[in-house]
Amino acid sequence: MDVEFWKFVNSFAPWLSAIGSLSAVFLALYLSRQDKRVRLDVSVGHRLIITPGEPGPHPECLAIKIVNVGHREAQISNLTWKTGIFKKSYAVQMTTRDLLSSPMPHRIKDGEEANYFIELDRNNDWINKFIKDFLPNFPSLRLWFIRFRVHTSIGKNFSTKLESSLKKLCLDKWSKVP
Repeated sequence: MDVEFWKFVNSFAPWLSAIGSLSAVFLALYLSRQDKRVRLDVSVGHRLIITPGEPGPHPECLAIKIVNVGHREAQISNLTWKTGIFKKSYAVQMTTRDLLSSPMPHRIKDGEEANYFIELDRNNDWINKFIKDFLPNFPSLRLWFIRFRVHTSIGKNFSTKLESSLKKLCLDKWSKVP
């Protein structure tokens, strides 16, 4: 090993130092921008509403839960459905003002949540209309591609798949549709 070899090896030290410094700057910028993004966790499923002291059968509902998991406040402005592979269909989910559901539009801060409940009992034919409009044929395949979306006032959309409990309910109801 001669002196020229060691000079060659030592010539890489400034380059590696510069790469390390640039990486640290980029990481710091990335982490600082994380706090400025709106982040929501969304779930959509089938639930029973159980009231203490009341005998069954308990009312069924579609439960939508939206949790703000980011550090920035978010305003929920709209709830929609999207289905289809090539020919997409869209629908707006209307909510009711009751004691269980959050108002619409609704502002949620860091760690807060918004809940929406849509009744699925015999008087409200929501689930049968949903199956008729979104699952006319090949329901198990179509359920794979249905997405529930939450829209915020700043134009950011959050999408989620249906929970298995809601998929199972839809398939059970679809098999009973005349």
